[in-house]
Amino acid sequence: GGEGPGTGGGSRTATTYNPITRLHAELALPTPRQLFAYTSDDPQPDYLRMTTLDTYDGQGWSAAKLEGVRQQAKVGLGIPAGVGDNRGATHRDLTMRIGIDTLDVHWLPVPFGPRGVKVNGSWLWDRESETVFSATRSTHGLKAYTVQASRVLPARAALTTAVDTDSAIIRRYGGSLEVVPYVQTLTNSVIGGAVSSYDRALAIQRYFRTPANGFRYDLTSSSPTRDDPDPLSSFLHGKRGFCEQYATAMAVMLRQAGVPSRVAVGFTPGTKLAGRTTYQVTTSDAHAWPEAWFAGLGWIRFEPTPSLARTVVPDYSLLPTDPGGQLTPPLPATGQTPTASTAPNGKSPDKLLGNGADAPAGSAATGRGSGGHLGVPTPLLVLASFALLAALPAVAHAVRRRRRWRVGGPLVAWRQVRDDATDVRHRWRAAD
Repeated sequence: GGEGPGTGGGSRTATTYNPITRLHAELALPTPRQLFAYTSDDPQPDYLRMTTLDTYDGQGWSAAKLEGVRQQAKVGLGIPAGVGDNRGATHRDLTMRIGIDTLDVHWLPVPFGPRGVKVNGSWLWDRESETVFSATRSTHGLKAYTVQASRVLPARAALTTAVDTDSAIIRRYGGSLEVVPYVQTLTNSVIGGAVSSYDRALAIQRYFRTPANGFRYDLTSSSPTRDDPDPLSSFLHGKRGFCEQYATAMAVMLRQAGVPSRVAVGFTPGTKLAGRTTYQVTTSDAHAWPEAWFAGLGWIRFEPTPSLARTVVPDYSLLPTDPGGQLTPPLPATGQTPTASTAPNGKSPDKLLGNGADAPAGSAATGRGSGGHLGVPTPLLVLASFALLAALPAVAHAVRRRRRWRVGGPLVAWRQVRDDATDVRHRWRAAD
């Protein structure tokens, strides 16, 4: 980060980070760690975005420099509507209070469509990337903050008829990328005769989420080989990967199909506590997804990652025959509805949020009941569960090693070193 002279008073703060370097390490932790908790009066909370990535270099997506004039971009002064959101669509106004536990980043997780943030410290708004960031502090030690938001609820008709006319958006987020011929050939095959940007986006998402196409979620993603050194092509052929690979692939294919796109990084909604409006978010909820731009609506998210229970597939991105749909975050493995005392490796959500005193008024609580055990004695289930859980890491580790060494090579060896380090809770850095 750095500072320089700004215009219109104050100084200009700029900073660059790459959240993708941390995403895989968070998801691979053997025990999920609570990052933050929140309350919301939104009856169906959506994802929380941290930042977005707009540049693809053939290896992955990265972010442009975040900038903001301090005296103009402070989030406490209010946040304008997102680029492309002309306020003509239906919106849902909401209030969210977020209490940080172990999250340590330079962005604030916020719901879509933030309009203002009440937070201590110098936090600025980058309008292009729709990021709340700071060049001088992180979320470590930050107390609870409150976000007022108004997120778009896109209608299919508006998505179908949207026409990309914003030249600035097209220059920055549109246009074909330099990809190997296979990626373009596959894109053309997937979109078929789809004409509108919306229909093309639906076709690409459906391609990844249709079980018959063979894609599956796997933290040990398909690796480049001597015969197929391109990371994206290797993933599309191997059909194994985690959310970063799926977000990357769909965003690239959108661009190849003529649809402005980018990749967002943040969190799925988390797990709702019993009978409460409180949700807890752990490292297992870290997520990346693609976003496509539609005139009059702004940036709209899609969900290509298949068979991951924590993801939420937007209704507007599904046809009646598509797999998936609005998914409820899973219950803990015991089948019990989570309570405030079940926060993994973290503080009680009540303490993070000030004992609930600042929870949004008028929130509806909808708890879920416990599941039955089909007549199996509880002690036996507990013992069997412990035995299975104890064996899983070792089995997964052995399978992962064997699968990787079928390919071999220095890149495979380095990935194994990285995973071994993560398994023993070494804080892996990209510079390592």
